[in-house]
Amino acid sequence: MLTALKRYWREFKRVQPGHRFQERYERNRKTRAGRSPWVRFLKPIAAILLLAAGIFFCLVPGPGVPLLVIGAGLLADVSRRVAIAADWVDLRLRKLLRTRLKSSEDQGNESQADHGER
Repeated sequence: MLTALKRYWREFKRVQPGHRFQERYERNRKTRAGRSPWVRFLKPIAAILLLAAGIFFCLVPGPGVPLLVIGAGLLADVSRRVAIAADWVDLRLRKLLRTRLKSSEDQGNESQADHGER
């Protein structure tokens, strides 16, 4: 199982951000028809349960964000709309993180300059 997770992660990282979830959806869509009806039924149910648990654990101490990410990823595997939304969110979060990191670096540089002048 760990080997499969590593392979999925490598494939996921290989694809350009903004297309990762959609490509994964398309890849899974091709193999979905051969799967057991139980697996096709249980995967979205598991995703919804993980999302609900993630929301709950965001409100109380616990692993809320990881559960949300895993649940959203599972749901994106079975829904094109969720895959498109996940790619959109991925791009926006990346932009937000770049902006935050840049502003914190700028503040750090200003702080160092202030200490050097004294």
